[in-house]
Amino acid sequence: MGSAACNEITGVGRLDFDGDPAAAAGGVGEPDPGAGEGGGAGGTPFCVASPADDFDGDTLAEHWEPLNGVPPGAPQDGELVFELSDPEPGQHMSVISKARYDLTGCHIAIEVVSGFNPGSNAYAHVSAVTEDAQYIEMGFAGTQLDIKLGTGPSPPILTSVDYDPTAPLFVAFGESDGRLTWETFQDGYEWTVQHAEDSTTSVSSLRIVIGAGTIDAAPTEPPGVARFDHLNVLR
Repeated sequence: MGSAACNEITGVGRLDFDGDPAAAAGGVGEPDPGAGEGGGAGGTPFCVASPADDFDGDTLAEHWEPLNGVPPGAPQDGELVFELSDPEPGQHMSVISKARYDLTGCHIAIEVVSGFNPGSNAYAHVSAVTEDAQYIEMGFAGTQLDIKLGTGPSPPILTSVDYDPTAPLFVAFGESDGRLTWETFQDGYEWTVQHAEDSTTSVSSLRIVIGAGTIDAAPTEPPGVARFDHLNVLR
């Protein structure tokens, strides 16, 4: 993706968090009419903005389902909210896309409106999962943003960067020209590449996961809530 290419395509300079930066930065709002409806496990994967979601309304959109039957986060005030007010250790809740998507040449982008209390043992994440359980992931725990890649559901950390759970942050990951990149967008001007490497993972059939949970130690402070918004696909 990269900031220069994104801005050249869209003509966008400064992006406004009060609007929809993910869409303004190159997301597309309508499915490819040639892709058919749903994609799904039996359909052909496609890279369009069918998973785009502003999480409006009181229930999840039809293209989501709970992962492994675990109750998902629910939309509140136009955001996808995961609440862990008094969790048991080792809990996890998430939503997963029903369809699979081909992210060749594309990036998944989402706004992390706020993260969990950094004094707790809670974490949140957004991932793309291959058919053989390889995870491309960005995870948020305490004051760290973890870049992850590998066999899940707990893929190894490639690198970590500082993260402020009280400040809205856009993140994106995907493939371009045979390389995987993980990027962040916070200053309103450009995407920052936090990690990039040659891709050895197929991105042609991925499901999208948004989730939260706790590590196996008891929390030292109440986790609170993590909030997501403005999911989109950037080309």
